[in-house]
Amino acid sequence: MHLLQGPDRVELPFLYKIEPRTYLVPEKQRAESSPPGLFSWILALFQTSDRVILQKSGLDAFFFLRYLGTLVKTFVSLSLILIPVLIPLNLVQGKNAPGGVHGLDRLGWANVGLAHSSFYWAHLSIALTVIIFVCHTIYAELIEYVGIRQAYLESPQHRLQAFANAIVVTDIPQRFLSIAALTRLYGVFPDGVRTIWINRDLSELSKKVLKRRKILCTLEAAETKLIRLAMKSSDGRTGHDLTKTEMGGSNHAYVRSEEPLGKRYLGTKDRDYIRLPIFNLTWMPSMPFVG
Repeated sequence: MHLLQGPDRVELPFLYKIEPRTYLVPEKQRAESSPPGLFSWILALFQTSDRVILQKSGLDAFFFLRYLGTLVKTFVSLSLILIPVLIPLNLVQGKNAPGGVHGLDRLGWANVGLAHSSFYWAHLSIALTVIIFVCHTIYAELIEYVGIRQAYLESPQHRLQAFANAIVVTDIPQRFLSIAALTRLYGVFPDGVRTIWINRDLSELSKKVLKRRKILCTLEAAETKLIRLAMKSSDGRTGHDLTKTEMGGSNHAYVRSEEPLGKRYLGTKDRDYIRLPIFNLTWMPSMPFVG
């Protein structure tokens, strides 16, 4: 608690900030922190150039923001046309309540009066305009997508990275599962093949990792139980195993005793034991007198 309270508090950014890309990533990839304010980030977003977003966040984040911007541009532009034109045509001199149209249905084309059936030409014209505008927007964005993606993939910033110069090949026949055979097969690539890694069957390694994780969880549970028993044995007095030394001012240092906590407050019988299976087989009974 001494680190988090008082005038000499140590600032821990990860406890107070929710912008991990401003301090948890390498310095070249760090983004500027958003300005204070509830809606100030909107103006900062529009003022940020596409090049900065590409350099700081990558291609996927850039195209996601561009996708959101395209949606905003499409729907705002269409609303500026649809609302001023269609709503007055549907509402003025419509069927309304006498014609059986109530509520928000009065704003739809079902409210157009029989005497004004020519208004439907406006609906048809605007529908065609919407279709053409949306198709043109999608076509233009696809062209921009191809151009920006190709330029980014050819940029030195991307080409010099390891994942940009590696490919994954699956379902390789058995006769090609050697470095010499794969080098001859893929030697047609520009500048040849530098390094080849053959991924072997890692099922046995995966089993060992799972076994290690299980043993680790057991060890953590045993150590937690040991600590709780030791604390209970010492009547909750944590000052017995820590000696406090004054260092001057408001700073303190704590020196831990060399004697293990378990030996100080507990006996040998209080410790948990783990017995290993015979021949390292999980389905075999545990080995006696071992653990």
